[in-house]
Amino acid sequence: MTNEAVMANDSAHFLSDALVKATWTTIRSIQPTFGLRLAEPRNDDGDIVSFVPFGVRIFGDFGMMELWRYLKFKGNGVLSGFASDLDTVQRILLQNFNTPTETVFFQEPSTCGDTEDKFGQLKQFMTDLVETKLVALEEKLSIMDKRDSCASFEEVVSEAMERIKRSNNVIICKVPESSPDTDNTIVAEILADVRGPDHAKPLWVRRIGKRRANASRMIKVSFSNPDAARSVLRKKNLAGSRFSQYIIRDDQTPKQEEHLKKLHEELEQRQESGENDITIRYLSL
Repeated sequence: MTNEAVMANDSAHFLSDALVKATWTTIRSIQPTFGLRLAEPRNDDGDIVSFVPFGVRIFGDFGMMELWRYLKFKGNGVLSGFASDLDTVQRILLQNFNTPTETVFFQEPSTCGDTEDKFGQLKQFMTDLVETKLVALEEKLSIMDKRDSCASFEEVVSEAMERIKRSNNVIICKVPESSPDTDNTIVAEILADVRGPDHAKPLWVRRIGKRRANASRMIKVSFSNPDAARSVLRKKNLAGSRFSQYIIRDDQTPKQEEHLKKLHEELEQRQESGENDITIRYLSL
């Protein structure tokens, strides 16, 4: 008599991962090839006989462990962390097969050649299915990596160009709002203190940002080359005492400002934790 089995656990858990869904769905879809559902087998006296769930053991020995070891090996070359997902898949599927809600019966447990063949076919089918999925996944990841690389490269180039453009500028903060002529006069006096009477004249001086009540806008001073701007920044402490309330700094991009803000936040947190011997180190210009 042909061995007949009932696939276990109709209430199996489904992972959100498409691969596992496809695999589990495939197992269920080919369920009829393993036979029809049987009534509880009985002996000659009419007593119910529950045989060892041999089919589950066969599937576990010859299918699940070897297959998921193979998947884990393949996964390590595709995605970081994919192996841990496969561990979860293995655990859930093995749990579903080893603790079924419906016992697997064999009317002739001593004869299992056909069953082994069928489970071998299932294993091969699953292997081919997963191989196809992995190939498709690798192709998609390759395309995504190329897109990300292009986007990252463009961002880096754009940021570099913006920093080069801003390297000609100097920002002066906390100068009270006044007319453009007054701003030009204040900037000229600061530059005279810092670089002497023969300092390079700036190309232009202007306020930046929107007007706000009780707040003065920053003054941007632009020179013809970055050397002039760096000279002002290196010697800014030479400005007279009448300019001590002003802040002179470089013209930073939004990304630079964001990074510096995070550094200040980290510095504050670490100092509150007792690290009082640390500070933010600025690169020499």
